[in-house]
Amino acid sequence: MKKLIIIFCAMLLLPYAVIGQSKEIKAIFDKYEKNDKVELVSISPGMMMLANSFVDDEESKEWTSKITELRILTVPSSVMEKNIPLRTSLKADMDGIITKFAFERLLKIRDKGEEVEMYVSKTSNGALIFLNDSDVEYTVIAMFGKIDDVLIKAAASGKINIK
Repeated sequence: MKKLIIIFCAMLLLPYAVIGQSKEIKAIFDKYEKNDKVELVSISPGMMMLANSFVDDEESKEWTSKITELRILTVPSSVMEKNIPLRTSLKADMDGIITKFAFERLLKIRDKGEEVEMYVSKTSNGALIFLNDSDVEYTVIAMFGKIDDVLIKAAASGKINIK
């Protein structure tokens, strides 16, 4: 009976954990986007729906319909705040989110001074995060929506191409 009560409580709290995860990631973006030396791209849910209507092939239409919001934050290595590289603070904040919400690392690539990592939340309505660390800049790409095997496969195979 105790296990049943614990499972029931966990099921009730899961939606709040998912909402909290997205809110905390978005709060990090909000914190850093205020710096005028930081590059930000933020595509709203409405724009994602509009973009999906222009997709021609069914495979792309399937995975683009799953993304509800996309945010990209790029911090050049030269940007400092209180004598600390801003990229160091952003990296620490992202590491904290990944640990706190137990994101699973799906991919890590290291090549010629650049490292790319792909993380996924363990909930279906959550986030897919890419971290790109190079000598020049630190970039965070966060996709929010229905994260499932179709979307992960598209991201891992390079079908999602963000420029």
